[in-house]
Amino acid sequence: MGLQLSEEFESFVQQRVESGVYPSAGEVVRTAFGLLEQRERLLAKLDAGIAQFSTGEFTEHDDESLERFLDDIETEARRLRAKKNGA
Repeated sequence: MGLQLSEEFESFVQQRVESGVYPSAGEVVRTAFGLLEQRERLLAKLDAGIAQFSTGEFTEHDDESLERFLDDIETEARRLRAKKNGA
């Protein structure tokens, strides 16, 4: 598959490679597509959440339970980051 980039994107990719941030143009493109895939999954989850909210499928929280809920999210995010980084 051939990939045609605008001059602006071509310059961006080249700058990233020249700066040493990425080893190759292919790696820049792979990273970009990975981020696009993550974005699409997140948008799908947001759509599902909005649909649930619209039908009354949600939980109300007081200050204390909201704090626990947010702490749980932060703990899970740290766990996933550690797993991703091989720790």
